[in-house]
Amino acid sequence: ELARQMTLDDMVYYHSLESRDFLNCAWSKKDDPKAAPTIKAMIAQFNCTAEWVAGLVLKSPDDASRAKAIRHFVLTAHELLKMNNFNSCVK
Repeated sequence: ELARQMTLDDMVYYHSLESRDFLNCAWSKKDDPKAAPTIKAMIAQFNCTAEWVAGLVLKSPDDASRAKAIRHFVLTAHELLKMNNFNSCVK
């Protein structure tokens, strides 16, 4: 279910992408906050999810619970691959 929800979240961004968002690396320009808003939102979501996963694993009180969290995310990544959601899979 987690993989499905992550895929639904990503789908909103993918449907909003426009080809001009990819021109001249517009998302990396600090001087134009309106450039490539969808890509910037995708980057922010990626960073938030990556911090959440890392925090959950690192805050585990012992090795057994840390291993359980890692196993959960590996299985989730496998499901994401089956759904062809490569963006969320690398988080």
